[in-house]
Amino acid sequence: MPAKKVVAIGGFRGAMAKGIIRPFFEAQGCVAIGWDSKDRGGPSPREVVAKADIVFLSVLPIAGVAETIESLAQFAKEGSLWLHGTSVQEPVGRPIGEALQNKHFVKRRVTTGFCHFKVGPSIRSLRGQSVICGFVHEPNRRWRKFLLEALEASKLKVVVTTPMGHDKLTAKSQGVPMVLALVLGQLLVKGCPSLPQVLQVAGPPFWLQMLGAFRSLGQPRVLGEILVNHPNSRRVIREAEEVLISINRACRDQDVDFLVRMAERIVTSLPKSKRSVIQDAIDWHTMTEGDLRGGAVSFIFSPEENKLGLLEKVLQSFSSRGLQKTSCLAKKTVDGGCQFYIGLEDPDHPEVKNACREIIERHGGERIAITR
Repeated sequence: MPAKKVVAIGGFRGAMAKGIIRPFFEAQGCVAIGWDSKDRGGPSPREVVAKADIVFLSVLPIAGVAETIESLAQFAKEGSLWLHGTSVQEPVGRPIGEALQNKHFVKRRVTTGFCHFKVGPSIRSLRGQSVICGFVHEPNRRWRKFLLEALEASKLKVVVTTPMGHDKLTAKSQGVPMVLALVLGQLLVKGCPSLPQVLQVAGPPFWLQMLGAFRSLGQPRVLGEILVNHPNSRRVIREAEEVLISINRACRDQDVDFLVRMAERIVTSLPKSKRSVIQDAIDWHTMTEGDLRGGAVSFIFSPEENKLGLLEKVLQSFSSRGLQKTSCLAKKTVDGGCQFYIGLEDPDHPEVKNACREIIERHGGERIAITR
């Protein structure tokens, strides 16, 4: 039986390492070790990387990643794989790609590259998420096969590209949303007497827009690091300024048609089939959010009660009474239990209480209030 690969993770105590990187490699049968700046008296990075078949750096600040790689390259194991998960490949001032071609890597036939998981550390599954990866120095293509097969086995959407290609893609998919989040957030709080009241009045469509913004704003250090270090951030901001100036000009000139054409050009830049998928998702999320705000019942079940077929049995208690559902959402809880949200056409129907009572008597769980 072949020995298990050892993966050394830099930033071992960080949220991404604990929530994403370590579980990913352990799922491939690897043994995880690591180091972290938070550890006092722990093993030194050079001791850790010398033992590793795979080294994965998940560290901040972004501007220091290249220097960290350079300082450890001489201790790399012969024929190993070195990756980093940084959100920017060619940071302003010190490109990481240069460090990945260090002379020690070349001499020891070390394969180097990047593997940027486009998810936050709180995600519970990589299924359906995106990852951008690529290789900079590749003396041994078996590592490419190993990594791509592992990513595909995790059901990730994989994009393989160059460091420059990565930064071109993320300028739009990452930089633009972050700039929008900051602008949207600042516009909302500027002179706003009550942001919660604004969100309440706006309704589900605007609530959905805010989810994306708050997701970015909820990681302020990461947001700042990416925007400051990304080589295309200032170009994105200049383009945003030009767009805002043209919108302002249209409003000044009462030019409704200009804004209509602008919106139509954006929408029609997507194929009709893709627009249909997006519209279906918008409709579903809007309906679900509406139900959560005023027409849903919710149950939470323990890990012991969370058995295959539970949701079907819960829904049966409603359908057997002629109660029509408008939406349904199920999620796993942190402890391994589950929570169901069930939108009902008539949440005030007298039979709703009877259905809820039957569910708890037969299947356990607890009905909980929803606040939105």
